[in-house]
Amino acid sequence: MREKRITDLLATHADTLIIDPASAGRIHLGKKAELEVRPLFDLAERLQHTMKPVQPRTPFVQELKNDLAHRAQRHMAANKRMKNVFVVGAAVVGSLVSVASVIGAIVLLIKTLHQRTHRRNTALHAPHA
Repeated sequence: MREKRITDLLATHADTLIIDPASAGRIHLGKKAELEVRPLFDLAERLQHTMKPVQPRTPFVQELKNDLAHRAQRHMAANKRMKNVFVVGAAVVGSLVSVASVIGAIVLLIKTLHQRTHRRNTALHAPHA
C-alpha cells in the first residue's frame, strides 16, 4: 500500500478520534488496507482512551509565544537585509553598466575623431597628381 494512502487514512482516523470517537472504528478500509492499517488504528484508539488531555502551563505558553515572535522578527529582519543587499547590488550593477556605456561612448568618439584626423592629415599630405 502506498505511503500517501496510509498517511491519509491515519490522518482521517486521527481527526475522527478527536471529533467523534464513537465513529472512528467505522472507517471503511479495503482488505489490503485493513491488514496494514487496522493495527495502527487500534493502537491510536487505545492511546485515545488511555491518555488524558493536558493543558500546558501558562509560563510555558507565554515563553513559547515570545520565542516564536522573536524568531519571526529575526526571520523578517534577515529577509529585509537580503532584499536590501539585492537592491543595492542591482543598483551597483546598473551603475557599472552606465559607467561602462559612457566609457564606451567616449572611446568610440575618440576613435572616430582620431580616424577623421588621420584621414584629413593623409589627404593633406598625399601627393597631388
